[in-house]
Amino acid sequence: MRITKEQLENQVLMLNEFTGQNKEMFSKGGANIGHYYIDYSYGGVKLEQIVNNGGACREITNYRLTKRELYYVLHGINNLLRNSKDRNKNWEQIFTEGV
Repeated sequence: MRITKEQLENQVLMLNEFTGQNKEMFSKGGANIGHYYIDYSYGGVKLEQIVNNGGACREITNYRLTKRELYYVLHGINNLLRNSKDRNKNWEQIFTEGV
């Protein structure tokens, strides 16, 4: 099965929802700090996060990946966050205390 851009965008939408980030990259005041998005360039993809109102970003995945690889990374992150939500923990507690 081929991984499509739509499937990747759905995973990022879930990530933004789970982490309480704005679903839109930009608003009237500029870029939405904390918003996760996918950079499509140079034949690969990578996950990035906006860090200021001007739209500067930081890399979450340090290397360009195939769509399939990034899909599985996002799916794993979302499963972790979903499980933490089910157990009434926030995502910061997961990384400090474990699942």
